[in-house]
Amino acid sequence: MSLAEITALRESYVHAATQAKLAGFDGIELHAANGYLLDQFLQDGSNHRTDAYGGSVENRCKLVLEVLNNIIPVWGSGRVGIRLSPFGAFNDMQDSDPVALFSHLIDKLNPLNLAYLHLIEPRATSAGGSDDLAADAPSTGKLFGKLFQGKVVLAGGFNKDNATTAVEQGEADAVAFGRIFIANPDLPKRLAHDLPLTPYDRATFYGGGAKGYTDYPFAE
Repeated sequence: MSLAEITALRESYVHAATQAKLAGFDGIELHAANGYLLDQFLQDGSNHRTDAYGGSVENRCKLVLEVLNNIIPVWGSGRVGIRLSPFGAFNDMQDSDPVALFSHLIDKLNPLNLAYLHLIEPRATSAGGSDDLAADAPSTGKLFGKLFQGKVVLAGGFNKDNATTAVEQGEADAVAFGRIFIANPDLPKRLAHDLPLTPYDRATFYGGGAKGYTDYPFAE
């Protein structure tokens, strides 16, 4: 990307944040995870730039922080969160020192007073988007949760038991569910009452009609 394209990108984020507010959203989450564009700037496995946006940890974090500072005025910091995926290998991501990278970034996030920091557990993202879990993956909750001065949300390979444990042990303030929420529109009720979960169909996750999108049943 040229510097002009980076400027246009920041403007696109402001436009998207503004449109979300006009649409009646309650807040927004900046997606800087999973090998998408902002994550590509963060991690040195993909960022080979030699200008102000590449090289050092500080430079690689520059764009994420610029985007945040551009969209916060649209919403106010209390309505903006951010999602990160340290150690995640999805979309072929990698970094030579993820602890140093994400520790630095989180330190820079703290003064922004964001609504929350959303961390993906690499046991899920190291599996490359499959249903498998990497049992030997490090825990982002344990490594980075205490570094953030606000609310921490964890996601990735959670069930009722380990989600409850993560909150009770102070690794997170909340746990997010994705795949099983798609297949169980009444997931909170099912978890609260130990009801069986409907299996999800990954083949229907990305496009198509109502099948696998709005046709999953509620518990009786």
